[in-house]
Amino acid sequence: MASVDELYAAILKYVSEGPSAMKQNEAALQEMLKGQGMLLKLQQIALRRDIDPIVRSVDAGEKNQRITKNRQQAIVQAKNNTQLQWKSRAKTSEEDLVQLRQNVFLFIDEPDEVVARNNQMMLAKAARVDFPNRWPDLLDTIMGHIQVNVQARLASPSPDEGVLLRSRRSLGLLNAVLKEFVSMRSPIGTQICTKASAKVYPFLAPLVEQLTALLNTSLTPATINLPSTVYDVEITRLSWKCWSKMMLWAWGRNKKLSPEEEQAFRDFFSASSSTVQQMWNYRMGAVQVAGSSPDGVTAQCLELLTKLVRGLGKSFRKMQTGAAARFVVLPGSTDLVM
Repeated sequence: MASVDELYAAILKYVSEGPSAMKQNEAALQEMLKGQGMLLKLQQIALRRDIDPIVRSVDAGEKNQRITKNRQQAIVQAKNNTQLQWKSRAKTSEEDLVQLRQNVFLFIDEPDEVVARNNQMMLAKAARVDFPNRWPDLLDTIMGHIQVNVQARLASPSPDEGVLLRSRRSLGLLNAVLKEFVSMRSPIGTQICTKASAKVYPFLAPLVEQLTALLNTSLTPATINLPSTVYDVEITRLSWKCWSKMMLWAWGRNKKLSPEEEQAFRDFFSASSSTVQQMWNYRMGAVQVAGSSPDGVTAQCLELLTKLVRGLGKSFRKMQTGAAARFVVLPGSTDLVM
């Protein structure tokens, strides 16, 4: 059974040697990954942000770049092997699973986008296997990270970049998990989504309201080129994505709504239709202010605003096509242009 350093060396060889050796190195790496405990070791490599002794011989710039590539490759391999190895006690012990679950949240301040995104997908695949029976506090843990960091953002007019990053990463984790849950087309998937919806709806509805109110206040032509504004748009967009996923799942599943469910959908539609109009109007004004050649930060902010508006528009379309008779009686539905 390979050690962490031996596995790291195999990954280093795979990512650093030329195309002629890639096929051979990949085969050697995949053979090593068949051993017991490899999932945890891959995760441990992905968590390394220091300069490993194995690559001390190269110059600093290349060294940092190679470290990033190795971490990316490690988490990609971990994500690719999660669905098979997470369920197999021959591959992953109960002790390893405990550590794997804890380590997932150590990426909450991960600066690298590739590492963070693959960690989110890894968690989503694990959640599909473990929630709710073997990982009952999963959603509570994610929501705890969101709550702490978003509230820190709401409390500060000049937020720390670490708070903004952790808010974005934690909401990304929740979004990835909920996306995995709603994709499960089976009776078990329905049970999981029902439990998840009951847990996250009371949390998401006020959170989205708070973040949208923050964005309506902080988003001005004078702030659109600030990195903190980009974060604000992104975390607001992610919160809407999470809420929309659960509401659209429930909208498509329920043919006859209880009075409580009808009110929940009215609240969701009222908030989302108001937000899409506000964000669309702001985006149009911001485009005029930014001109034809906006700077990089402004362009990123405009792109995220576009994604927010487009995402809400898709939600309306899915509600309309999924249950047109219910959709047309929602207050304000006729004011939207489909």
